Amino acid sequence: METDDMFLQFEDDLDNNIVGGSSSVGDNTAESSSQQATPTPRRRAQSRLLELERHIAINGRIPMTIAPRAEKPISPHAVRFSQAIGVCVRKTFPVRCLKWADIGREYIEVVKGDLQRLFVLDFNDQAMNRFVEHQMLTTFKEFRADCHRHFKKYSDPEEARANPPNALVGRDEDWHFLCDHYISRAFQEQSRTNKAARQKQPYNHNIIRYLSLMMIA
Repeated sequence: METDDMFLQFEDDLDNNIVGGSSSVGDNTAESSSQQATPTPRRRAQSRLLELERHIAINGRIPMTIAPRAEKPISPHAVRFSQAIGVCVRKTFPVRCLKWADIGREYIEVVKGDLQRLFVLDFNDQAMNRFVEHQMLTTFKEFRADCHRHFKKYSDPEEARANPPNALVGRDEDWHFLCDHYISRAFQEQSRTNKAARQKQPYNHNIIRYLSLMMIA
């Protein structure tokens, strides 16, 4: 896929998925005319990617390196780099992979290949590998959480099935798979177990002590 074509795809995906640089799924509802008149975070993100597209068209792919020890990218385009990783993950990773361990290595390599069409990356650098794969993991988890959050907005599972999030519009089979997963006994039991475990976690007494001292001061 050519660079320009990829960014057109990025713009479409970003318009549906990214809010303020995150991987928020969003509602499958039409925006009002008043909302359209005001630039939304997703529109601003789209505009930033258009700027990046123009930069690449003029100057070529963007070199990206990782800062020693900090293991973060060194570039004015670091945010765009993270956004691009997120878009590639959402359009490449199968929805039916419910856990990170289910993601085949081939999908990770596809994402890396897409990124190399946009950025100059050295994947022989283990710091670069760790950063990119950690961003993939983060996007994967956020997307899963956003899909479940969207599902929980509806009290009726059938209503939820009929209203997929923007990211899965036109992908009914994938959304229905997730809906069936959310109402399954195994998922419900795991959710209750996780909730009970969170409730048993002790408070961070150091933070409480710090806040108490701040109130006294």
